[in-house]
Amino acid sequence: MLILAAGCSQRTLTINSDPEGARIIFDHQEIGVTPLEIRFQHYGNHSLILLKHGWEPYRGKLVLDTPGWAVFPLDLVTEAINPVKIRDKREVTIKLEKPPVRDISSQDK
Repeated sequence: MLILAAGCSQRTLTINSDPEGARIIFDHQEIGVTPLEIRFQHYGNHSLILLKHGWEPYRGKLVLDTPGWAVFPLDLVTEAINPVKIRDKREVTIKLEKPPVRDISSQDK
């Protein structure tokens, strides 16, 4: 039992935005504001939404590729019986865009 508890991996994801201070909705749950480091449980596709007043919302898919050591059957060794904790740190930075400027001079009067 102690051998099984000794190993495992620690997966973290840091979500940044430019500018900072955007609200983060990760996999349909609001989790905080940028910059923020979170732990994630699984690799693959995740939904990511960033919202900041005065900036265009960002909506996208975040793909966290599975590293080779976490693929079956290697994961049995690296996740279960490896005595050393493996740290998988990921980081993403999303540049938010300003909304388009409306030209009121070209509107019909």
